[in-house]
Amino acid sequence: MTYYVSPPYDESLIQLAVDHVFNALDNHLVSQSTFIFCIPGRWTNFSALDALKASSWMQDFTDYPKDKLPFIDYMATNEKDRIIYPTDTCIITLSTEIKKEKTQSIPSRTKKRTNEIEEIEDYNSKTTNETKKRKLD
Repeated sequence: MTYYVSPPYDESLIQLAVDHVFNALDNHLVSQSTFIFCIPGRWTNFSALDALKASSWMQDFTDYPKDKLPFIDYMATNEKDRIIYPTDTCIITLSTEIKKEKTQSIPSRTKKRTNEIEEIEDYNSKTTNETKKRKLD
């Protein structure tokens, strides 16, 4: 299961969210889970970000510069002021699942799907009295 964690940009709230997720992972309260954090990236002395980066569960880390990801300010009274770029943003993925190489997992799934499609097509051709032979990989 995937959980998206995007606490308000307040250092103490972010730290509480990180601690809560680490507690769940440390005590095996969740299994086969992925947590995707969306937090500010360049705050000084930001211990929550440092802890996430150093975590053994970290699978992916992306830092978007300040002008790349827009935020919607719902408190803005003017329509043109609703889209803001307040800070750079980090997307950090933590996961309990073992990271697999994409090249290892895709062929088996693709091959299985291809075979299933060909089996269906073969069945359809047999039911319409067509005698086609297909070569399977």
